Amino acid sequence: AVVSTQSTGSASDTIKAGETATLTCGISGLDAQPTIAWKDSSGGTVSSGGANTITPGSWTSNTGSISTELTVTGLGTDATYTCEFTLSDGSKTSETVNVYF
Repeated sequence: AVVSTQSTGSASDTIKAGETATLTCGISGLDAQPTIAWKDSSGGTVSSGGANTITPGSWTSNTGSISTELTVTGLGTDATYTCEFTLSDGSKTSETVNVYF
C-alpha cells in the first residue's frame, strides 16, 4: 500500500493564525476498503464539527484507493495531525501532516 499526504494553506504549508488549513491523505494498492481516522497530536480522534470538517473520499476498487480531507479553521498554533488507515487484516498505516504558522 502507498500512503501519500498533502497539506495546503499559504506558501510552503505555512498559514497565518485564523486561516484555514486543508490536509489531504490518501492510500492506494489495497484489496479492500480501509477505515480512516484523523488523530490530533495527543492521539485523540478528530471529528467533524466546530472548526473541523472531514470529507471522506470515495473508494475506488479497481485501484484500491481512497482519500480523505481534513479542513481545520482558526488554528492559532502549530499543529500535527495523523491520518490513520486500518486495513482489512487489522493492521494500521498512517501518515503525519504538520501545519506551521
